[in-house]
Amino acid sequence: MDYNQSQLNARYDQDDKNEQVYLLFEHRIAQDLSMYKPHERQSIESLEDFIIESKQLYQEFEMSGDVWDFSDDVVEAVENAILTCNQWDLERQQKSGGYNG
Repeated sequence: MDYNQSQLNARYDQDDKNEQVYLLFEHRIAQDLSMYKPHERQSIESLEDFIIESKQLYQEFEMSGDVWDFSDDVVEAVENAILTCNQWDLERQQKSGGYNG
């Protein structure tokens, strides 16, 4: 029974680790995309270029000595990153009292 429990614990620990690393990957995508100006984030051409570069960059995402391939997850992460960047823009606007894009 102890062996089965340890295997189950290891699986859940790995699942938790995978989830945490994925969240960090999504955050990094958002940080990268936030370097674009708001109007650039609305350009299909800019986003296509960003996705191509990100697929190459995140094909080997290293964290804590392990390597993940998130290249298939880039498009979904970019979709989420657009929303995150828009939220960050709103927060910056509210802090500064105006639009700075």
